[in-house]
Amino acid sequence: MVESLQRFIIPLWNVYSFFTIYANIDDFDPAAKRLPWKRLAELDKVALIKLNNLTRDVTQHMERLELNEAAKRFEAAVEFFSNWYVRRSRRRFWQKEHDDAKLAAYQTLYAILTTLAKLLAPFMPFISEELYRRLVLPFDASALESVHLTEYPRFDPAVSGDDLEYATDQARRVVGLGHAARKESGVRVRQPLSKATLICHEDKVKPAVAKHEQVILDELNVKAIEWAEDETEFVSFEYKPVFREIGPRFGRQAKHVAGWISSTPTRSRGSWRSAAARTTTGRSSSRWRASNCGSTPPAWKCTLGEA
Repeated sequence: MVESLQRFIIPLWNVYSFFTIYANIDDFDPAAKRLPWKRLAELDKVALIKLNNLTRDVTQHMERLELNEAAKRFEAAVEFFSNWYVRRSRRRFWQKEHDDAKLAAYQTLYAILTTLAKLLAPFMPFISEELYRRLVLPFDASALESVHLTEYPRFDPAVSGDDLEYATDQARRVVGLGHAARKESGVRVRQPLSKATLICHEDKVKPAVAKHEQVILDELNVKAIEWAEDETEFVSFEYKPVFREIGPRFGRQAKHVAGWISSTPTRSRGSWRSAAARTTTGRSSSRWRASNCGSTPPAWKCTLGEA
């Protein structure tokens, strides 16, 4: 319960509180005409796409009675809305100009909160009801008196954009790696660094990251992003045999296989991966470089260079 409170309920309520503070200051009217899709910022579009995909995923899991899987989708969504959308949109809420950028931010966050209230109704009936009564009833005279009487949200195929969502997810992935590298190296974000070096063997990642390069530079407080191909320059691998895996497979030869795993140089193995081995990544020798950032697959590495 405590973990759910810290990881989901409090972040969700913080998003609601943030919205209400600035909506009251700016007298935001949720009944105002919504901006068309083409006038929304890319960040707004991605947020609405993720909200729409959340609706699809939760509905599908509920129809299959996979309630635990449905509940898990909410945590990831709220983490994005709280730690990325709201944080990256704060300047639009703070600005004095009441332009399309500010209105789009308000309308998008309002749509997120009201839709979440309806999606969460079967899972968190009292919190969802409270959100609905505070966000919907005061502004819509025709609204039903309870969130539990409303129609459950439906997936809209028109609200889509896999490329937009993928590029944003990769940017967040890089930022997460960079923050993990800073934490491991003991270098705080406030200290500027000359570069962040990325190692990735997925071809479509580079153009996706390039779309959000400035965002990544700002988030990590670095001056440049570089790409590298040879991860052994930054990280070392140690392979250890897992006998419960290789024993049944190789029988009496398991000891010989284990010896080969332990003695064969890393470079000779290339990209070899097997259930017979576990990979552990050691720290880089330099204080300013850290590798194996976060719980990411071996295809991704991030290092930071000293300013």
